[in-house]
Amino acid sequence: MVKQTLLIDGIHKHLENKLAIDCIIIGGGIIGMMTARELSKAGLKVQILEKGQIGQEASWAGGGILSPLYPWDTPQEIWPMIVESQREYPEICRDLEEETGIDPQWLQSGLINFDQIDGDKLKDWAEKTGLEYSKLDTKQIAEIEPAFNQVHESSIWLPTVAQVRNPRILKALKRSLLDSGVKIQEGIEVSAINQVKGKVESVEATEGRIPCKFVVVAAGAWSGLFFEDRSTIEPVRGQMLLIDSPEGFLNRIVLKDGIYLIPRKSGQILIGSTVEYVGFDKGITQEAAEKLKTAAVKMLPPIREYNIVQHWAGLRPATSGGIPVIQEDQRIQGLFFNTGHFRNGVVLAPASSRKIFSLILNHL
Repeated sequence: MVKQTLLIDGIHKHLENKLAIDCIIIGGGIIGMMTARELSKAGLKVQILEKGQIGQEASWAGGGILSPLYPWDTPQEIWPMIVESQREYPEICRDLEEETGIDPQWLQSGLINFDQIDGDKLKDWAEKTGLEYSKLDTKQIAEIEPAFNQVHESSIWLPTVAQVRNPRILKALKRSLLDSGVKIQEGIEVSAINQVKGKVESVEATEGRIPCKFVVVAAGAWSGLFFEDRSTIEPVRGQMLLIDSPEGFLNRIVLKDGIYLIPRKSGQILIGSTVEYVGFDKGITQEAAEKLKTAAVKMLPPIREYNIVQHWAGLRPATSGGIPVIQEDQRIQGLFFNTGHFRNGVVLAPASSRKIFSLILNHL
């Protein structure tokens, strides 16, 4: 605590009598908001500019699983960040509930994976991350998740996998940021990032020019607009369904062939999700709804009895190599990118936001 206080005092002195805004964050999803939270805690004056509404794009549309679906298949470069974020989420959610009264509903559901998994990959991932797994036979599956009382092949059980309710954590983050003095503006588009002698000087936004020292691009699928090569970030549509099942019907996250079922505390179940390369089209399709419901029924036949109560889509920001872009721009000092998390934005938000904070700290 003493070190943190000294850090904040030092930053205050460095920034005293400077610009009205130290850092502008372009994008108000979970990445942008958690980045703002890190910077604001350290005493920086932060402003979020969101072209739409805060937290209403991919952050809202996702399932909130705090793990990649197949973590052993994700690039090893991001394994440490995944583990770091997973360990921090319980405390983050407790803090947000204390600050705002909004419970993000962190829940350690565990995940049952019914796919055939490469044993060597699985073992290597577990050894390097320290995360648990076990193999279940048919009887053990039914003991852990009574909904699966029919015969299933053996599966992989990941007991530490948790989830959050996306809309609730986004609502809590927004309220916490506003209470801490972060300025949030919705319906504001940024058309240019201005530089002077190779350093960030201001941004051109809908409301005019805003001077600042730092800019963090966290605009999700729209982040490519701020790269020299716009194809660096590609939008990928994901469609999801909400099923109105009774409380206690399903208690564990389950996964097979890339389709997952996520039980909420209310009893409702999320079914997701598609992976569609259709540009910036966020439309929903009957084909996707039928595909998702059919896959869910194949996993858990009683689901056929329950109605679809909601169907939506979101656009994820993808990179060609599957590794997020979390770095300072090579051409403009003070310009940073925190984007390209694809399906792992929620789980990676704490660690990637802290990484951006540490990069900015080097300039203070």
